Amino acid sequence: MARPARTLPRWGKAATASVLVAAFAQFFANPAVAETDRERASARRLASEGAKAFSAGDYERAVDRLRRAEKLVHSPVHLLYIARAQRQRGKLVSAQENFLKITREELGPDDPRPWRDAQRNARRELAKLEPRVPLVTIEVMGKGADEATVVIDGDETPPELIGVAQPIDPGKHKVMVKAPGRRSKTVKFSIGEGDTKTLSLKLRKRKASEPEDDDDVSDDGDASSAVPYVAIGVGAAGLLAGGFFFFRWQSLTAEADDKCGGSTRCSDPALKREITDLDNQAATASALGFVGVGVGAAAITVGILMLNSGDKAEARRAPSVQPFVGWRSAGVSGRF
Repeated sequence: MARPARTLPRWGKAATASVLVAAFAQFFANPAVAETDRERASARRLASEGAKAFSAGDYERAVDRLRRAEKLVHSPVHLLYIARAQRQRGKLVSAQENFLKITREELGPDDPRPWRDAQRNARRELAKLEPRVPLVTIEVMGKGADEATVVIDGDETPPELIGVAQPIDPGKHKVMVKAPGRRSKTVKFSIGEGDTKTLSLKLRKRKASEPEDDDDVSDDGDASSAVPYVAIGVGAAGLLAGGFFFFRWQSLTAEADDKCGGSTRCSDPALKREITDLDNQAATASALGFVGVGVGAAAITVGILMLNSGDKAEARRAPSVQPFVGWRSAGVSGRF
């Protein structure tokens, strides 16, 4: 996220504004960079307004005024403070590009000193900014991926950037993928400064009645793509639980057998009750073992089938299971 702006006391803000205005005034005093007198005067006024807005923490206004001044009369000083204001607003990608633009400008010894100072400061600040810029990788899966277009926050991304890391501003974003007759869900995600994130979006067939830019939204990846893996995870847990109860069943049965030395008859009533209790526990463990293994195997089967299903309609037709436990009975029911 963007770093909070540091506040200055009133006298500090006034001093900062004065320094900025003086720097811009020194630049405009050089006749070599002037256009017409009216443009030069207007640019100077806009730059002064931008400097005051920047020192007051109104970075949006500062960017607006300095951009207008830059269109009238070019100056690396304009670009420097535009980049700084963008950085304060969390627009790190734009700030990075403006810093870079200043560093690449060829300046000579006769250029105004504020220009050369701006270039030196831009180099230093660019080096500090670059590690803060987040990177996101958008991977596209499913039929039509070769013709896919990625749309981030409403802007189309060149196909050359699909599957590779690209810079993005920190904060909240929306991304979706579309291809002829197909599209993915619109995915919301958040990313912080210096973070890297990979999102995998799956194309699915778009219905004729479905608008191409609807609001079918999920968070941090296509929600439907996670369901099969959850099912497989539940299945693995079921198998482990079933194995544990089967082991418990064998252990209780062996303990009951050992009470009478393996004989099926035992004359001591107290011992009979103890053996009966062990047998009941063993029966319960056996039932739970069968339930665990049954549910686990079925859930893994569902997960695998869902992974192989292309669209939601197929997922809805996928097998479903439901365990049941009754008096001295247990099992699973469902659709296969």
